[in-house]
Amino acid sequence: MTAKRFYNILAILLGYGLIIGGFLVFGDSLEDKVKILDIIVSCLIFTQFVQFSLVAGVDFVESSHR
Repeated sequence: MTAKRFYNILAILLGYGLIIGGFLVFGDSLEDKVKILDIIVSCLIFTQFVQFSLVAGVDFVESSHR
């Protein structure tokens, strides 16, 4: 496992912890089913954000991608 992949997984897991913790602490007024759905959707959006921001879509090492 490369260091970049390790940090990518670490960022996602820390983000999940913050998202779930935030909903558990501040989501007292939400119904349980709604809270679970909100957590799942927030985690999916966060995962996509991390993947697009940390993983480059273009490999600049290859000359055809420049």
